[in-house]
Amino acid sequence: MSSHSDDLTSTPGPPGEYQRRFLGAATYSRRSFIGATALLGLTACVGGNSSSAPGSAIGASSGGATALPPKDIAATLNIWGYSQAETSSWIPRTIAAMKNEYPNVKIEYTYVPSANIVQKVLGASAAGQSPDAIGPYNPSDGAKLAQAGLIASLNPYWDAFPDKDQFLDSVVWKYNEQVISVQGYVNTSALYYNKTILAKAGLSAPPATVDELTAQLAKIKTAGYQGLAIGAGKAWSSEWFFFSWCLSAGLNYGSWDKDKLTALLQRFRDWITAGYIPQDAVTWIGDTEPWNKFTAGDYAFSHAGNWRLSTAKALSFDWGVAPIPAGAGGSHSIVGGEGFSIGSKANNPALVWRFFEQGLLTKSTEQTIFRALGSLPARKDGLQGVPEANNPNVKAFAEVVANMGARPSSPLISDYLVVVGDVFNAVCSGQTSPSAGAEQIIAQCSKL
Repeated sequence: MSSHSDDLTSTPGPPGEYQRRFLGAATYSRRSFIGATALLGLTACVGGNSSSAPGSAIGASSGGATALPPKDIAATLNIWGYSQAETSSWIPRTIAAMKNEYPNVKIEYTYVPSANIVQKVLGASAAGQSPDAIGPYNPSDGAKLAQAGLIASLNPYWDAFPDKDQFLDSVVWKYNEQVISVQGYVNTSALYYNKTILAKAGLSAPPATVDELTAQLAKIKTAGYQGLAIGAGKAWSSEWFFFSWCLSAGLNYGSWDKDKLTALLQRFRDWITAGYIPQDAVTWIGDTEPWNKFTAGDYAFSHAGNWRLSTAKALSFDWGVAPIPAGAGGSHSIVGGEGFSIGSKANNPALVWRFFEQGLLTKSTEQTIFRALGSLPARKDGLQGVPEANNPNVKAFAEVVANMGARPSSPLISDYLVVVGDVFNAVCSGQTSPSAGAEQIIAQCSKL
């Protein structure tokens, strides 16, 4: 029996669409995951998505006046994004709203697969064909585009935006102290748990700390059940799972601690050797296989995203959601979702801002996206007045968002995801020792 008391009306996207939600990953991979609602006015955030790198260039097309042009202006806006308009209803809805406000403005939205979007923008710039905007796309890739001078500072618009204080720091992406991308919705991850298995193991509540999780996994195994389903395959997506545990241990890119990182990697290896995580988890790419294992009813826990809420309500057993168990640094899941940026060569940057302001940044549009796609509002007031906000599992994700963390905004991050995902896989499979894995991550993934 599902623990959902309210019917979430969100529907999953087409096969593979949800996998884009592993946000924070390189755009040459599919991504997107969570972070979601600052729903109930919760605001704390760990980590940062701001970076300052000497010598980088940020385009200046947004540095002029922010005033909107006359309503009768004739113009064309070319927008590239990695969401398909057919499955992201906010895109055609916003195009229609802009057409109503500016009847002579044509919006040309071009879908570009997430694996190609950064390289396509770079190539188009070299050919003198840059888009006016990029979005929705992974904002963690904004630093790479900003370094190349292909996206503009959003500071003039963001500074004048009356609702800017409604947005968490973790969804406002900066580079060289300039805002380069903003998210209108977020995706993140949490610990789904099978209440029936916990009860049979003599447990009354999910673990609050990593040490409690270890103790519970031992009891669950003794009771004859499987423990934690988590993806640890050789892929960047494994970094997405592992990095939330890094944040909770007080670790981040640019601020590694060898002893803490070694201990965390050792813990995962110990969980596998003890049988708390299955050995074949090292072959699981993404969250599909872990989620399928959990929904079959044999696993006590699954590390999964908010987009699973809509399908979880059909489960045959009682379940719930809890934050990732806290480590020495607290409990912090990684921010996910998509953002937008204005091209540095945009002829009408104010119109571009208007498009995304209407489509992503208002309270009503973020609530509509939540109902349609299951992605959680980036606004702190995003779910106020929405019945689904009273759902206990949505509330659990609200707590997650309140403590959501982010990777630094750096053009190097996309490469680091692959390294960390591969090292996590190597340690979990026993090919690399935890100490050697920590040394490799620190040696290759520290420069910002």
